[in-house]
Amino acid sequence: VDIIIAIVFFVVAFDAVFGIIVMGTMVLYLVFTIVVTEWRIQFRKAMNDKDNKSNTISVDSLLNFETVKYFGAEKFEVDRFEESINAYQHEEWISQATLNMLNGGQGLIIGVGLVVGSLLSA
Repeated sequence: VDIIIAIVFFVVAFDAVFGIIVMGTMVLYLVFTIVVTEWRIQFRKAMNDKDNKSNTISVDSLLNFETVKYFGAEKFEVDRFEESINAYQHEEWISQATLNMLNGGQGLIIGVGLVVGSLLSA
């Protein structure tokens, strides 16, 4: 609703070109956001899976600490947990990088829309 009001305002107060710029910018922004967010879901799911796995390993080791100690498997459990944490951190990095890409793309779209509108009004 706010976008429609803004478009109508720019068309009435200035020119139809400015309304088209606002509409085009918002449509591009929405399409980009939806497409990239849908693409990012796979990375977020992978990160959540790795987090769940590392939590399961830590809880399992702590609940069975007597068995781990009895068989001298402390190093094995530490290595297994370290590997799961490293895998989680890798997936977290990818998820954060794709989020930064999304935010950068959104900023670029808004910035280009502002520049085009500013250049036409000058």
